[in-house]
Amino acid sequence: MAPALYAGAIHRNRTEHVETLASSVGKDVRDDQYAPIVEDFVAADVSKALYHYRDIGKIPAVFLLKQVVWYSRSPGYGYNGYYRATHGTDSRRLDIMNQKVRVLAGDIGGTKTRLALFDVMGDVMGDDTGTTLQTVVEEIYPSRDYQAFAEIAQLFLESHQCRCESACFGVAGPVRNGVAETTNLPWRLVAGDLGDELEITQVALLNDLEANAWGIQVLDTDDFCVLQDGDRHPAGNAAVIAAGTGLGEAGMYRDGRRYRPFGTEGGHTDFSPANELEFELLRFLRRQYAHVSWERVLSGPGLVNIHTFLRAYRSSEVPGWLVESMRTGDPAAAISQAALLERDEICVEALDLFVHFYGVEAGNLALKMMATGGVYLGGGIAPKIIEKLQGELFMQGFRSKGRMQHLLESMPVRVILNDRTALYGPAVFGALSVND
Repeated sequence: MAPALYAGAIHRNRTEHVETLASSVGKDVRDDQYAPIVEDFVAADVSKALYHYRDIGKIPAVFLLKQVVWYSRSPGYGYNGYYRATHGTDSRRLDIMNQKVRVLAGDIGGTKTRLALFDVMGDVMGDDTGTTLQTVVEEIYPSRDYQAFAEIAQLFLESHQCRCESACFGVAGPVRNGVAETTNLPWRLVAGDLGDELEITQVALLNDLEANAWGIQVLDTDDFCVLQDGDRHPAGNAAVIAAGTGLGEAGMYRDGRRYRPFGTEGGHTDFSPANELEFELLRFLRRQYAHVSWERVLSGPGLVNIHTFLRAYRSSEVPGWLVESMRTGDPAAAISQAALLERDEICVEALDLFVHFYGVEAGNLALKMMATGGVYLGGGIAPKIIEKLQGELFMQGFRSKGRMQHLLESMPVRVILNDRTALYGPAVFGALSVND
């Protein structure tokens, strides 16, 4: 006897609902003739199932569609829920949920582009913890040596003689309708064109921070540094903020099965000073920029802006050794390193103010997202100044929100330590796009 299309509902004590629907079309839900419909349904081929449904029982299309919608909206249901209902919760999951998908994933940056081929395994459509990644091969390319991103991707695929079912790339900057223009490179990426050039059916582009957010879901406990334990709400929203070359912000919401990240451009909202020193900083920056956003103070270049301001405000000259270090290397890195080693008072003050701003804006984002599921700090700067973030300045800035302080005290706050998160995210999204 074939399992019924409605077995998931029966398993959930919805027998009465099922039998009512079945009687309305005069069909026995346990009838063997439903076998092909069930097979197509659990294989995610809704259109084929619809054809079989109409062919067998002359049942209106809307009836099947109602069932599909009903299953997809019910927590724990969908195709995987159907399998658990008919075969038991301890049985192996459906093959479609446990298949291996080969994905080309990329992290496109102004300095370097990282590409990797992953085998994504597990329940990519279900619970977050059911997905695992295995790296097949990985390469790093100097971005500015190439006229277009497609050149890099083609070189990678040809060098390793590999094919994949899906591709997904994280790009710094907004992505709209499958089109992205990189912030620090003269590249314009179009998902459809890349699919044609690389001969890959499924190609997706993600905002770089959205890509990071997708990657969080496959990280281990050791990949985080906890700044505040909080009281995590399993179904609550989450937020991601990352200071690096720029300031990225993203949100995450639960769809009933897993987190779904979405990108924002929140780093470009207005910087808001809270005391006289910060107002002076705003006045200083307004002489340089028509619009002073949070990114102007909370990023690598932002730290340089704070340092430059404090030198003028405190009438302090830059030491010769620091001038040379900033000239020959990354200025922000030189300032932060001097601060961490306590070699210069202005550098220490600049980094302290930077850390405070990081906490303030992370708290702002947490409130806007109602991030009871957690707040995550990504990007390249946070792991390098982890000692400072573990001090009191960051959490003071984060929690100091007046009447909402108690809410922020309950939110978990973690720093992402794994620098491959930006690659993991596109791999997960790419696999999900095949199965979704």
